[in-house]
Amino acid sequence: MQKLVIPRKTVYRLSLYYRALQRLRVNNIETVSSAALAKAAGVKPTQLRKDLTYFGQFGTRGLGYNVDALSRRLTEALGTTHLQPVILVGAGNLGSALLRYPRLCQGRLRSRRRLRCEAAALPRKGTRP
Repeated sequence: MQKLVIPRKTVYRLSLYYRALQRLRVNNIETVSSAALAKAAGVKPTQLRKDLTYFGQFGTRGLGYNVDALSRRLTEALGTTHLQPVILVGAGNLGSALLRYPRLCQGRLRSRRRLRCEAAALPRKGTRP
């Protein structure tokens, strides 16, 4: 069986569709048209429909897409059905701010390690360790 090759730009747009679907779910919207979802994601409806065809048949003509079902399918397609362990190298001011950012914890990332690198401890250019 041949592996399906999905263009990188399509994968990027899937994350836009997913975020738009999450906003719809928060607002208790059950179905959405391709035109409305495309507008929320900032793409044309034809592009949205073309992107979704990589993953099967979705939606009902004249009724639109079931928000929950499409959201679940995009979660599977993006590989975000489980927590993704991450290691943050350079947990100084910027890294610490990222770790305190509440939306990072709501996502699918779990901080496993925090490493702080001091500039004074790094070898200088032209010197041997």
